[in-house]
Amino acid sequence: MPHHKLIYRRVSKSSDERTLIASVLDGCYPCGDSLFLFVPAVQLDDEIRFVEPWVNSLSLDFMTRFLTNGNNTLTLFSMLPAPDHALDEFLASPLSHQRKDIDRGLVDASFAELFELTPAEYAYILSTFPLLDRDQPPLPGDHRVRPTNKGTDRRRQSFITHDLALLTYFDYLAGRLDAKPDPERVSRICPGGVPEPPTDIVAFFTEAGVDIAGSTDRAVAETGPIRNLRERVRVARELGAVAYVPTIDRRRASFVERAAEAGGLSPDEGVLTPEMAERVLRDKAEREARWQRAMALWDNGHATTVGVPRETGVATRDDGKTPFASGETACRPSS
Repeated sequence: MPHHKLIYRRVSKSSDERTLIASVLDGCYPCGDSLFLFVPAVQLDDEIRFVEPWVNSLSLDFMTRFLTNGNNTLTLFSMLPAPDHALDEFLASPLSHQRKDIDRGLVDASFAELFELTPAEYAYILSTFPLLDRDQPPLPGDHRVRPTNKGTDRRRQSFITHDLALLTYFDYLAGRLDAKPDPERVSRICPGGVPEPPTDIVAFFTEAGVDIAGSTDRAVAETGPIRNLRERVRVARELGAVAYVPTIDRRRASFVERAAEAGGLSPDEGVLTPEMAERVLRDKAEREARWQRAMALWDNGHATTVGVPRETGVATRDDGKTPFASGETACRPSS
């Protein structure tokens, strides 16, 4: 039986949510040309269990974007930083033994700690991933903001992954989770002690050099009235938002949803059985229900920004519809 191998996506582009995406496969499975492989010559399953979350971590993804032009070659990995002595620590932690069940936020927090990132530095890194959570229900008043040649693009958007990842890092450094950080490393990260999660994330991100208030031309977001980090995660979860879920391709999804409503696809058109069609329609109904619950919270007066007149020439998406209808695209702002 061939050994396990690590596969990762070869090509990425600026409109992608993430740059590096990797997974582990049994060695007997073939892969296409769009995937590159790490195939160890000997059995290295423990090492592979470390490399996969390392490649998928937000911290490494942030660094990768400074080194790649979209073609993620094997040479790229020789330039990527890896924390010293990280493998032994990772294998000794609960993260390596509960990889399938553990929170992705905790895995990202552990690598942020291994890179010795301060909470402010980690917050800055999270702010450079603007395309996450685009089809999750947003908190009242929360918008993604980016300048365009037609004005400012302002869209309702959830930030559940950013919020959960940052909250998890605070709780992880403070020792409030099952997996524990290295005390000496924590003392270097937070010499004055680990602070509590911010009660005003706008002020916290301002100190990190990021405008999420929407008050400057460098703003990446506009934050609504819910600004306590722990409260934001709680309310977002109540609305049904789920962190670390890739945004679906709306053009492909619309085609599949229309086919499901028509009863499926013929063998010549593709594979969509009645059972699959039923699940597609059920997922669509659940997604729309979550979005409508979020919009009801906006309409009930909880969002201070609802009803504010828009500036002339501003391109907005503030109509309460599910984001990114067929044909829409999004571009990652340059860092």
